Amino acid sequence: MGHGGQPQPQEAPVVLVFVAEPQSWRDDHSDVYEQARCSGAWNDEFVAMFSAASRVFQEDLDQRGLLREYAVKDAMIAASFVMLAATEMGLATSPMNGWDEAKVKQVIGIGGRDDLAIALLVSVGYPAEDQRHPGRRARERTVFRESYGADGAGNDTRQE
Repeated sequence: MGHGGQPQPQEAPVVLVFVAEPQSWRDDHSDVYEQARCSGAWNDEFVAMFSAASRVFQEDLDQRGLLREYAVKDAMIAASFVMLAATEMGLATSPMNGWDEAKVKQVIGIGGRDDLAIALLVSVGYPAEDQRHPGRRARERTVFRESYGADGAGNDTRQE
């Protein structure tokens, strides 16, 4: 499938492929607005404001060449919630990086679609065994207050 030899896609019963659509902001979203309006979540004034603001935001991303990056971020957010939901259901997930995008696209039927990007592959299944968690770095190495690289006292924590 173009997964770089990682065992998870071969062992898992399901591999989810999260596809980013950088140009989808150009599509008609009136169904979303209508649903929000009918559910009482948004009024007409908010729909008008949100629609206009979204277009301005996306046009700015387009001008700066960031549409793909933001679409991938959105797909990653969706993948994160899928992984949390799967864990709640007793399933194991494994997000994967390092695939051959062209091969993955070919396998899922979007070969040649340069307008789409593969954001993430996630294998899903029941765990074969309970794995010991390898641990995490100390919080002081990954969580900063006020500015990046500073500890709670405002000191630079980077190693020289």
